[in-house]
Amino acid sequence: MTDAVLLFPRTGTMDIKGVLVEIPQSLLFIAAFLEKAKLSTKIIDQRVEKDWKTALRREAKNTKLVGISAMTGKQIDYGLKAAKVVRESSDAKIVWGGIHPSLMPEQTIRNDLVDAVVVGEGEETLVEMLKEKDWSKVKGIVFKKGGKTISTKPRDFLDINKLPPPPYHLLKMENYFIPFVGARALHVHTSRGCPHRCTFCYNRVFNQGRWRAMKAKKAADMIEEMVKRFDLDGVVFTEDNFFVDLKRVEDIFKELDRRSVKIRWKGDCRIDYLDRMSESFLSFLEEHGLDTLNIGVESGSQRVLKRIQKDITVEQIYRVNKKLAKTNITPRYSFMMGFPDETEEDRRATMGMIVRIIEDNKKAMIGNVSLFSPYPGCEMFKEAIERGFSPPGSLEGWADLDLTTIDMPFIDKKLRKRLENISHMSRFVDGISVSRYLKTRPLIRALALVYSRIVRYRWKRGFFSFMPELAIFKILYKRGMIR
Repeated sequence: MTDAVLLFPRTGTMDIKGVLVEIPQSLLFIAAFLEKAKLSTKIIDQRVEKDWKTALRREAKNTKLVGISAMTGKQIDYGLKAAKVVRESSDAKIVWGGIHPSLMPEQTIRNDLVDAVVVGEGEETLVEMLKEKDWSKVKGIVFKKGGKTISTKPRDFLDINKLPPPPYHLLKMENYFIPFVGARALHVHTSRGCPHRCTFCYNRVFNQGRWRAMKAKKAADMIEEMVKRFDLDGVVFTEDNFFVDLKRVEDIFKELDRRSVKIRWKGDCRIDYLDRMSESFLSFLEEHGLDTLNIGVESGSQRVLKRIQKDITVEQIYRVNKKLAKTNITPRYSFMMGFPDETEEDRRATMGMIVRIIEDNKKAMIGNVSLFSPYPGCEMFKEAIERGFSPPGSLEGWADLDLTTIDMPFIDKKLRKRLENISHMSRFVDGISVSRYLKTRPLIRALALVYSRIVRYRWKRGFFSFMPELAIFKILYKRGMIR
């Protein structure tokens, strides 16, 4: 019998193998703790497992516990589908964890397909749940017992320097290689949390505004193991904020240099961090393989940046973009629209900034223009409620939230359609993203490159109304054929 089966649900739109499918790192780290405790585990990833129902039925019959990780949105829907399969085929306990269940544990536990909720990090918690018969002694959970709901004391944050090596043997690793940086790259996670205060982000609640990182040597150990074991030429750092400690970043790559580990890499960085970086430090990063930076800008309006407590300025954004234009580093900027109290002037400022960024830096990419969704846990969640938003009253109700659609009472129908059109078109406006992300899809890539020229023309003229081609695009997007 397997002690635990860990399931990673589909996301609905980011399940393109070889392009966007990342290693399910949250489950891999939990599995590492389970194996260290001599507990057996298996991982099922709905994104890459074609016949996941058959696999889940088979494994659920011979396990004590099935763990399901979910963020707000479509992962909830697919997680519930998986939980139903478990309920119909076994007596295994169904335990939910991840960001959404952690932020909404009381509501999550009310669902009939949930036996317990892990609140916060699950590595130590799941080990104790499997070893301890009396779950009331396990910190950091909400569970059902005798018709009652019991909440235990909170669990302290894990020291991530105690994380065992990831058990890659539990995954079919060929499912997770991407050609975005180098020809053969994998995602890696060396820190958790973020110390900043953006009001649209879950981090201030989930991670309590704290940032915790692996020491440089441990991070280098993990990267070296991945590179040598899987013959990688690139890695993608997928943590919330890789650059909080610049000395740590420098030490990681000096350590890799000392070991003769050469890679290209991609990570996330804030505008104010980049503004403070010296040219010599940027040169160091470039010399040590930095290929692409994801940069959250969010808005071209200083008024909005102040309201969402982004703690950056419009002037910094333009200054950093020109600074990066002098390097070989590719910046990939992300934006957001549809905030409460956002004005048409604010939106025009964002649209104009996107055009200027592309024109000032020929390498600049626009990740996408997301649409504000009031995720539980963020400060703007409260503001959205004050402006008429009614939060879903059940776990399944949260499954429809999406960063490419918006259905808020403070957004009228006409503006809603316009914003959704902007969001979908934004993936084509730079003309570069489609080339890099769709390397493995040559036909779609060729069509997208042609379409990107049309998008740029429309973008500059603010034409987002009559766009019949988006009906086809949205179908392809929902099917995961394009991003």
